[in-house]
Amino acid sequence: MRRVATAWLRALVLAVAGLIGACQQLPPALPAAQGEQAELLITFTQGEPHESDVLNSFSNNYHRGDYGASLSTRRQIAGVQADYPVREQSGWVIESLGVYCGRFAVGPNVDLDTLVERLAADARVESVQLQRNYRTRGEPVYNDPYFDLQYGEARRFILDLHRRSTGRGVDVAVIDTGVDTTHPDLRQQVVEARDFTDSAVRPRHADIHGTAVAGIIAARANNASGIVGIAPDARIHALKACRQQRSGSSLADCDSFSLARAISFAIDRRMDVINLSLSGPPDPLVARLVDAALARGAVIAAADPGSGQERYPALLAGVIAVRDAGDYPGADDADRSVVLAPGGEILSTGPDGAYDFYSGTSVSTAIVSGLSALLVQAGEPLTSDGRVDWLNQAMRQHIGPARTTAAKLPGAGTALSRHSWPGP
Repeated sequence: MRRVATAWLRALVLAVAGLIGACQQLPPALPAAQGEQAELLITFTQGEPHESDVLNSFSNNYHRGDYGASLSTRRQIAGVQADYPVREQSGWVIESLGVYCGRFAVGPNVDLDTLVERLAADARVESVQLQRNYRTRGEPVYNDPYFDLQYGEARRFILDLHRRSTGRGVDVAVIDTGVDTTHPDLRQQVVEARDFTDSAVRPRHADIHGTAVAGIIAARANNASGIVGIAPDARIHALKACRQQRSGSSLADCDSFSLARAISFAIDRRMDVINLSLSGPPDPLVARLVDAALARGAVIAAADPGSGQERYPALLAGVIAVRDAGDYPGADDADRSVVLAPGGEILSTGPDGAYDFYSGTSVSTAIVSGLSALLVQAGEPLTSDGRVDWLNQAMRQHIGPARTTAAKLPGAGTALSRHSWPGP
C-alpha cells in the first residue's frame, strides 16, 4: 500500500473542495430512539382562583407556576388517570390561557390515535395533543481539514446524521491488528488496547490495518487535525487478534485461538458493536462465540469477499455481511443480511500520525460498523432486517471520494493498491 504525504493531502483538499456537490437525495433519517415513551400534553380548564390560593398558602407558594392546579382540576386529573393509561409527569398553570397544562406519559402498547380521540371527546379535557420535539437548526461544524475530501458527496449526509447521533456512549470492539493509540485522531478515542496474539513484537503502533479501521469508525472530530470518523464519539476497544505480516504491509493473519479470545473478551465487556474486518474458513468455536455475542445484543459486522470458501464469520446467521459495493453490485443471497458498502480509496488514519487511502472489504466493514454505532446510540427500534435495509439506503449516499481521486495525487503514479484481507 502506497503512503500518501500529508502535504499532498492538504493540497488536494483545497483543489477538490469547490467541486464537491450536495447529496443527490435526502439521507435516510435515523429512526426514533427505542424506549422513548410517548407523551401527551393535556389541558384542563382551571377552577376558581381561590382554590389555587388555598393550596399555595399551605405549600408556601410551592405550586405557583408548577403544580398550581385548583382542587377541582386535581379531581379531574385524578379521574382521567383512573380512566386512561396516562400518568402525569409535571404541569403548570398557563395563566394567559386560563388552563392547567399537564405532561402525561402514555403506557406501553397503546394505540395513540385512539387514545387521543377518546380524550378529546372527554368533557373533563380542555385539549389534548402529542408531545412534539423541536431542535435548533444549526449543524455540526468540523475544523478537521480532510473532512470534505473524506466524505465527498456524502458530506451533507454525515452532517445530518451527526445532528442526532455521534456514537456517544457506544462501545465498539475492533478485533484486528493493533491500533496506533498515539495517533492524534485516535489517542482519545481508544479507551483500551489488548493483545491476544501473545506476540513478542512491540510496539503495536506500527500496525496499519487496525489503525485504518479504527479511524474510519471513530476518528476524533474538531481537533483541527485530519479526518472525522463516522461515529466520532464512539469508544474504540482495540483488541489485537491478528499479526501484521511484515513491516509496511496492510496484510495480517490471525487464528482460531486469538480470534476466539478477542471475541470472548468483547462478550464479557458487553461491546455494543463488534467489527470483524476479516474472513476465513468455518470455525466451530468462533461460530459459538458469535452466537453468544449476538444473543447479548451485540451488532456484528464482518467482511464478506463474496465468493470462495473463506467467507466466515460473515456467513453466520445474524452477522451483517459486508461486501465492497464496487466488486459486488448486487446481493445474490436475499435470505442473508448483506450490506454493499463503499470500499474504494477511503481516507483514514495510518501509523505514526499519517493519513492514507485504503481499499477493500475491510474498510467497507468499518463504514458499516460506524453507522451501526450511530444506530445504537439513537436506540434504533429496528429488526435485524430493518437495520440492514437502513444501512443499504445509507450506502447510496456515495461515502468517500471518487475512485480516481488517489490516482491523481502528484507522485502517486497509479491508484493505491486494494486493501484486502487473507483468511486465517
